[in-house]
Amino acid sequence: MGSPKFAAPVALFLTLGLLCTVIRAPAVRADKQWDPSLVIYLFEQFFDVPGANSTDLIVAPPGGTLSWGSLGVADFPVRLSADPSAPVIGNSPAVFYAKKGPGLPGLGIYKLITLETPKYKGTIFSAGDFTNPTGDPSWEEEFTVSGGTGSFRGAGGYIRVTLVDSAKDKATYKNLSFPTSRLSLIIRAFSVWSTSLCVSD
Repeated sequence: MGSPKFAAPVALFLTLGLLCTVIRAPAVRADKQWDPSLVIYLFEQFFDVPGANSTDLIVAPPGGTLSWGSLGVADFPVRLSADPSAPVIGNSPAVFYAKKGPGLPGLGIYKLITLETPKYKGTIFSAGDFTNPTGDPSWEEEFTVSGGTGSFRGAGGYIRVTLVDSAKDKATYKNLSFPTSRLSLIIRAFSVWSTSLCVSD
């Protein structure tokens, strides 16, 4: 028989190990059981072209009194397909600012995604840093999902964005979604944003 003075520490160690396993298990299952339930498209246009108005506006240009460079706002229409004539099912307003200094990512972005569909009615909040992909096919970015309203009340998760295509006036990004619970979304953006997103409720 083992010494009684070692019984309590061993029991505590085993209990903590079991607790850690239980806590980690749901996250592992969620990543392996990813099942997206919605695909939407966000349209971003860098500047006006025939048939497509700019979705971005710089409200404070660089070189002023701001310590972080330019400040801008955006509002992207949300559609069910990459066809520019597809029905609009929501919108995605955003605030973005350029960062100054070596080693800093290009833009900080705070974004809302509001949907109005028979299945989803509500708003998702996401934020993150956005670097200029400059045509690099291996580029990717990640945004956090930290709350929502309506159908997305208490949402959590993250968005992974990857570059699909780019042009002088626009770019196309594809995003992969990683859910943390049973509610997951894929948001692919046509033009500049393709966002694939997972949220938990």
